[in-house]
Amino acid sequence: MTLQFGMTACEPENVSSAFEKLRDHHFTRWLRHLATRPGAPDYGSPTYAWVVEQAANLTHVHWLVYVPPALQAAFRAKLRPWLVKVGGMILDEDAIDVRPADTPSKAGLYLVKGIHPNHAKKHGVRYTSFQGVIHGKRCGVSKSIGPTAIRRHRERLAALQADRLVAEQGEALGL
Repeated sequence: MTLQFGMTACEPENVSSAFEKLRDHHFTRWLRHLATRPGAPDYGSPTYAWVVEQAANLTHVHWLVYVPPALQAAFRAKLRPWLVKVGGMILDEDAIDVRPADTPSKAGLYLVKGIHPNHAKKHGVRYTSFQGVIHGKRCGVSKSIGPTAIRRHRERLAALQADRLVAEQGEALGL
């Protein structure tokens, strides 16, 4: 999705902090609140990646976010009021553009197109372009897909592979 803060009353130097409020104070709290209702399914931890960019003097946020299918309509209905709360009056109806991410890996590469060309190849990024001067934090990911989560996932995979190897060796020895 793209949130065009440049089409709101929000000043460019406030976009990063305004998006942080939308993401952490509205979306994350909303998702966690829904999970506390009696009989509610476990929606899991909030999962997202985001980047703030500036093009044609319009500061905007690309936000790749997982919203459980059962909550997507409610999420879309909440976006406009949340954006007004953090960014002020919406000046253009195109300020919110929500689309499904049919190919999340390609969307992820799109999010990092502002990477410095010297680092792009190392990360598998072929297309780069300057994405403007940003005040505050430019990009981030949720804890659920951050460095610690990746390390833990790799540790679990290594442990499973070690267990499998021990089992295979035991079978080969007739144990």
